[in-house]
This record gives sequence, C-alpha cells and structure tokens, in this order.
Amino acid sequence: MEIVPEVEGGAFTLYEMWSPGGSVGLKSGLAGIWTSNSDFQGRTASYPWTLATARLRLYPQALYERRSDLTGVHFIVTSINDTRAQKSHFDKTLGREVLTGYFGDVWELFKTEMNFTYSVTTPSDGEFGSLTKGRWTGLIGDVLSGQAHVIVAQLSQTYSRAQVIDYSSVLIKFSYRIFARPQARSAVSWSSYTRPFSQSLWIGLGLTIVILGVIFCCIAHWYLHQEMQNTKVLTERRIDWLTNNGEVMKYRLWKKDSFLLMWAAFTQQGWPDPPEPDSLHILFWIVYMMGVVVVAAYSATLVSFLTVIDEGLPFESLTDLKQLRTYRLGILKGSVLEELFQSQGFQEYWNALIEPYSDTLATSYDELRSLASRDPDFAYVGSYEIQKLDPVGACIFHSARQHLLFNDGALGWPKGSPYTGIFDFHIIRLRESGVLHKLSRKWYPEAYSCVNSPVMPLGFQQVFTAFVALGLGAGLSILFLSGEKMFFQKTAYNDRSQVRKEKLPQLLLKV
Repeated sequence: MEIVPEVEGGAFTLYEMWSPGGSVGLKSGLAGIWTSNSDFQGRTASYPWTLATARLRLYPQALYERRSDLTGVHFIVTSINDTRAQKSHFDKTLGREVLTGYFGDVWELFKTEMNFTYSVTTPSDGEFGSLTKGRWTGLIGDVLSGQAHVIVAQLSQTYSRAQVIDYSSVLIKFSYRIFARPQARSAVSWSSYTRPFSQSLWIGLGLTIVILGVIFCCIAHWYLHQEMQNTKVLTERRIDWLTNNGEVMKYRLWKKDSFLLMWAAFTQQGWPDPPEPDSLHILFWIVYMMGVVVVAAYSATLVSFLTVIDEGLPFESLTDLKQLRTYRLGILKGSVLEELFQSQGFQEYWNALIEPYSDTLATSYDELRSLASRDPDFAYVGSYEIQKLDPVGACIFHSARQHLLFNDGALGWPKGSPYTGIFDFHIIRLRESGVLHKLSRKWYPEAYSCVNSPVMPLGFQQVFTAFVALGLGAGLSILFLSGEKMFFQKTAYNDRSQVRKEKLPQLLLKV
C-alpha cells in the first residue's frame, strides 16, 4: 500500500487489485470510499486556511472474503484413497474427478465457495510422507517436488513435516490405539470361581470370618463359664452334670465350631439350634445380613463371568506388549507413527516390536488387519475413530485402553503458500457454522454395532473348577476312609492280640 500525501477534491473511490495465482490475470474490487467536508470556508487573519475533515470508509467484507473468487485457478491435489477420510473417483455426470469422504467433502465445499477446479494424483509409493535417506516420500514428496499444489488427506501434524510444509487450520482431531485379535482362551478355566472378587477382597473376607469367629468363640466361652459358675453341684458329680446338661453342651459346641457357625451365617445357611443369649443372636444376624449383600454380589458377578465371553486383550499399553515378548507391532509405513516410534521416547519399542520383523511396516490398514486376523500375536496401531467404525476392526479386533497419540488432521500446503490464509478463513467459517461437525457425524458416526452376541451357553469349561473340587473332595474322602479302615483294623488286631496274651496264661493254668 502507498501513502497518498494530498488529495484534491471532496471524495474518491479506493479499489484493490490482486492476482489469484497461476495464469489468471489481475482482478479488482472495491476496497473503500474517501470523503471530506470543509468546516471553514472563509479565510481570516487568525485562520488563513480552510479546515477540512476526511473519512475513509472501508468495504465491510473481510480481506479473504473479498478475494474468495478463485475462478481460473486449477489445483493439483495429492491424496491417498481411504473410504472415510478421502477417496477419489471419476464422476460421469460431472465429467471430472470428485473427492469424497470427510476431507473430500470439505474440499468440495471449498470448490463451490471459491469456484476453482482441481485434479487428483496419488503418490507412487502410497505413503503419507516421511524423511527417508534425506528424501521425503509420499504426499509430502509430491508437494515438495512440485507435482502437487496441496495435500487433501488425513495428514497428521509432526514436527519434521512442519519444517517443510504449512498446515491449514485443524479439520478433525483423532487418536491412535493398539488393536489386536483377542487370544483364544483355554477350554478350561481354573479361576472361574475366584474372579468375581479381587485378591484383596478375598483376603478381607477371610480375615473378617476369622475375627468374627474369634469374637463368637469368646462370647460362647464367657457364657459357658457363667453357666458353670451358677450351677451348684458336687465335685464328684460334676463330670456327669457336664455331660448331661444341654445348655453347657450347646455352649461347648458353639465354642468349638465358632468359625463354622460364622461361615454358615455368612453364606446364609442358617443356624439349626439358635442360642438364647441376645449378644450371640445379634452377632449372628449382623454376619447373616452382611452375607446377604456379599453373596448376592458374588452370585451376580459369577453368573456374568460364566456366561459372557471374555475377549479382553492381555495388554493395555506398549509396556505390557513389550513384556509379553511374543507380539510384534504393525504400523503404516511413512506415517506419523513411523516418526513417533523412531523418536527418542519410543525408540525401545521400535527396536523390540517393529524393526526386527519384515511385515510390521504396511502401506494400508487393510494389510495390517489381514496380518492381524491370521496371526493372534500380531498387533497394529490405528486411528481409534476410524477402526471402531469398521465391522472388521470393531468386532474382530479389540483395542487397548492406552491412547498412544492424539493428533490433528489438516490440509498441507507448500511452505509460504499464499493460499493458506484464504483456506484457513473458510475452514474457520465452516467450523463456526457447524458444518465440520455435521460432516464428522456423517463420516464418523457411532461405533459399529456387532451382530454376534457375547453371551454363550454355560459349558463344562466354565464349571470345571467345581468338578475338580468335587472330585478332589471325593478322592480325599476315600483316601481318609481307607486310612481310617486300616488304622481301625490294625488297632482291633492289636487289641485282640493283647487279649490273647492276657488270657493265654489263665487258660494254661486251667489246663
């Protein structure tokens, strides 16, 4: 812009001129109007001049709104076919190539708004772009070499890419997670009946029963002592009285079986011979009511665990995956993930899970999913927002909980491109009007609903532990029965032998 030092006349119109680029000629448009008014028309000794005021009224439209007409400009777009993000096809009705998908629809809106034309090319290596041996590959390489003017794809932002290209404003945000096919579970489950409660809860319940059993035993002992003190009998008859007194025998049994009684109360088995003391009544009912809650929770959780398929992954993070030592990790070649894993913070995972294997770098998610479906020890990293919408990715593969990376998707322009500003202006307008949100809901709706139900009929493998306990108990019973039988036979033989030894001299004397 140039400064005008003096203007003759009362008003003039200000025009601006610019070029949209390429071979398109200069365009002009109204920029503003300059008006002036004289306040003093006469000259006096005190005021030998004419005092005037002026006002510049700029055109109300913003700069990029005034220059949105890109008629005659033709962009060469570089992109990678992806059904939801971007995909190009030739439309016979329109007679031209058309981009679809989330980024494709946004680009078509730009075309309608700014009236430019475009054609689509695809990088020969099929990569998004990484720095390999001093040369950029993929989409980034196409832009830097001049083969394309702009990248229209789900291009993640990285530090190294930002050094050679300019990103537009963010179009969409997404995250990356680890996906894998759940391992085939063993046909026999040894922990079916211990899984409903955590280890700490099992320990807490066991300690509770022990403590309550000790308390019950102490109360029963105190009542037994009081009963014996209050009864006046002769010393020589005390043994007969203790044997025949029913109340004393009850207290002795309660004291002896205090832990068993607490277990019976806790598991809601009842009490066949309830005590008269209120303190024992209260303690029993407290334990019984607590058992109602705990047993109900255990039963509900046990049923869920026995009838619902557990398809969880054996890992939740990269650290877990590395410790398993059987997995390898697949990523997209030339993507933001390759740069991420080669960075200092993730180098150990690159060396352990990716670099030693020949099939961990792929050019498409279809290839990664194909490898993971054939090999349960193959995991891959993918965009969570995209994988959950695919029937294969959502139902066959499960994702770990850890988000490896949060990233932004944007357009890519050559460094210093004059089009970055005008496209950012229209991206902001689409975001503020809610159009970007509507497009994201269109191409990235709710997660895919799997048809197959995870509920399965109860089988032998779910209750295997119960049969093992039953068989073990029966085996121990038979073992103890055999031992007792042998012990009693031996004892009876010794007794008969002893009797014979004692009676033999008497028989000899009689003879």
